[in-house]
Amino acid sequence: MNKKIVLIIAVAIIGILVGGVYFLGEPPKEEVINLTLSEDMDGNYNPIGETTEFEEGSMVFLTGDIKSPNPDTELYTIWYGPDDQIIWNFEDDTFDEAFWIGEIGEDEDPQDYIYDIFWHIGPPDHQWEEGEHIIEVILNEEVVETLTFEIETHAEEE
Repeated sequence: MNKKIVLIIAVAIIGILVGGVYFLGEPPKEEVINLTLSEDMDGNYNPIGETTEFEEGSMVFLTGDIKSPNPDTELYTIWYGPDDQIIWNFEDDTFDEAFWIGEIGEDEDPQDYIYDIFWHIGPPDHQWEEGEHIIEVILNEEVVETLTFEIETHAEEE
């Protein structure tokens, strides 16, 4: 066989392999983005009153998005008080396949979407203690973000 033909065939095969890896590569990796602490959220899950300082008796909202979840992606949060004790574990309220698949049509890929995510706690379910609080955002059993916020108590004016 002519060396030029062999070289052309070899280059073509390498091109096909490289192109196939490029086009058929790994699915996009899921990512938690736009995490925001706030005093409230609107009907579209957008934060209202972005802050990291809350008064005693407040609701605390954490909103954000998850991009390109896989069907087996699991996302939840754990909230800690000033003494590092768990005050709320949302592991039982996990965003998972039932949420990703339930939000789109059967023939659509959940990886093509960005999903709104949110958590909130406060009275009457929880009364805050003064001090620094921590929230761990857990994606597939790995902490991907840690947020802190402060609860301030205000003494009554005399």
